[in-house]
Amino acid sequence: MLLRKTMYIYTISLFLSLMISFSIERTNMLLHFINSTFYLASGLIIVSSFLFTTKKGFFDAITISFRKVLPTISNRWDRDDLEEMSIPSELVSFNISAIFTAGMALLATMLLSLLFFYY
Repeated sequence: MLLRKTMYIYTISLFLSLMISFSIERTNMLLHFINSTFYLASGLIIVSSFLFTTKKGFFDAITISFRKVLPTISNRWDRDDLEEMSIPSELVSFNISAIFTAGMALLATMLLSLLFFYY
């Protein structure tokens, strides 16, 4: 199941990268493909890293601290309502390794294309 999700994300990203490189310019298409693949792979890796950080509970302490301070600063925030809200690590419940693996595979594709471009 994980391999299927990874291949699905990889295929869509590769197709999107090809469409971007076709739409920009037809003269130096391999260079545009390398650039668009790098941007998409970087985006996937950054998003998966942010989701990993959130899932492991890095932002939970900050969120709990803000919930303790907000009722003392403003009258708009009720302490009971703030305690009922879920913390960020509970919101990320899906497997994020498919996004990271697809980003790394796209980065490997970019590196292979870069080797082909220079040699």
